[in-house]
Amino acid sequence: MTILDLKTPCTACKGSGQQAGISDGGISQIHASGRCLRCSGRGFLLTDLGEDVWNMLRPFIRDLIDERLDARAGVGR
Repeated sequence: MTILDLKTPCTACKGSGQQAGISDGGISQIHASGRCLRCSGRGFLLTDLGEDVWNMLRPFIRDLIDERLDARAGVGR
């Protein structure tokens, strides 16, 4: 498995994560944040396999973050 099995470049921003404007009915409008709306500024979209892997790992990552925050706050001692 390679990283390309998990994600593909965003076609809306061509992988840059940035969009200068939004075409609404053929009229370009200012896009304040500049971030691509389709990929949320990441520059890539997850494939189905990437979504599956992310959904599998998300609870473990959340637990690791919670444990680290609890350790910093001194909780659980």
